[in-house]
Amino acid sequence: MDKSLIGHTVLAVAATALAFAAWNKPAHSEHEPSVTVVDGSVDRLTEVDWEDETFSVVMKRNGGQPTVSTANKKTPDEKRGINDFPATAKAVETFGKLAPFMAARSLGRPDEAHTKDLGLDEPKTSLTLKYGDKVTKLDVGSSTFGAGNFFVRAPSGEVFLVPAASLTPLKSGGSQLVERT
Repeated sequence: MDKSLIGHTVLAVAATALAFAAWNKPAHSEHEPSVTVVDGSVDRLTEVDWEDETFSVVMKRNGGQPTVSTANKKTPDEKRGINDFPATAKAVETFGKLAPFMAARSLGRPDEAHTKDLGLDEPKTSLTLKYGDKVTKLDVGSSTFGAGNFFVRAPSGEVFLVPAASLTPLKSGGSQLVERT
């Protein structure tokens, strides 16, 4: 048998083994939460408030199953009616993603020019987390192109990149969070 054939066979087997290992390696995303923005446990999280220009979404938990209240701010007050609903499984999942509230990474304390680029110079959206008596209000800025992750500013002034999966159900006006049947 030719030595070059043996060498090429060994290289082909090694390359196949490395490719197989790479394809079966668990995917790691840079957008996976790894930095704590607001520390707290899911059993102490009692209320989540999302306020933007269009919607107000409030998820509350008084011991048992969470409830969700929604309000479309563009609807006149006299036509809004009662909008308190039992929470869906998605709402329970969202509650879990917010305790503790995690970010993919910290961006530090940006200067004024960068704050404007992140949509945090005059934020139109806020997220308030209530862990028992501890209330933390966060400013929510614009989202990133592509992945849709959000820039969030803590009361300390530090800005974080938060995965879209944590906040998108709230941004959609709670439509995924309420049980309407």
